[in-house]
Amino acid sequence: MVLDFGFMKSSFFLALRGIPVTLFITVMTLLISIPIAFAIAVARAGKKRKTLNLLFSVYVSAVRGTPVIVQILIIYTMLPDLLKFIIEKLALPFNVYAINNIFYAILIFSFSMIAFLSEVFRAGLRAVGRGQYEAALAAGLSGFRAYTRIIAPQAFSAVLPVLCTSVNNLIKTSSLCFAIAVNEITGIIRVAASRNLHFVEGFLVIAAIYVIICMAVELCFKILENKAKVHRVSA
Repeated sequence: MVLDFGFMKSSFFLALRGIPVTLFITVMTLLISIPIAFAIAVARAGKKRKTLNLLFSVYVSAVRGTPVIVQILIIYTMLPDLLKFIIEKLALPFNVYAINNIFYAILIFSFSMIAFLSEVFRAGLRAVGRGQYEAALAAGLSGFRAYTRIIAPQAFSAVLPVLCTSVNNLIKTSSLCFAIAVNEITGIIRVAASRNLHFVEGFLVIAAIYVIICMAVELCFKILENKAKVHRVSA
């Protein structure tokens, strides 16, 4: 088989148009997922609210036990009709079907990432230990300030390597957005490749772009890890 390098070159520059979409979906998903996931992790760390812990456990198990593509298809199929029903009941002048599919993608990936990150942060909270929280309370800090100033920074520092993997997995999973007609990297290349049946060349270009993006993310997290180590030593 002879590869069409001319197509690969042109499709590479064509795919660059999809990188901002991929990064926008990733960043917005993380902005939504991280605080909610951390709040769930804190709630599950407590032993008193057994019913709430059970609900969160079922949610996490359900999300981790189903393929992301299935979540995409279910939510994308059901959500517009659900929103339409609510808007009609409230008599609001809004067209649900005018919503950009990018926002559905962000919602779907947030639904999935919250479950995964809550487990990551729960492990980070265990690494910090309950004693520091109690010491912060004894020093006069409120529960909220104890978590935000003492516990959260250490928990995030402890889980940075796993968080890096989660972010890279999210970036790669965003390639499934083509299933709901979002023009990100994979969607753009699939359309271009289908015109000339250069699917092998197109998939090689997609792989190369995702490798470059993920390497850049790993470099950023490596810098964060080094800064976190310096902070721990200086502390």
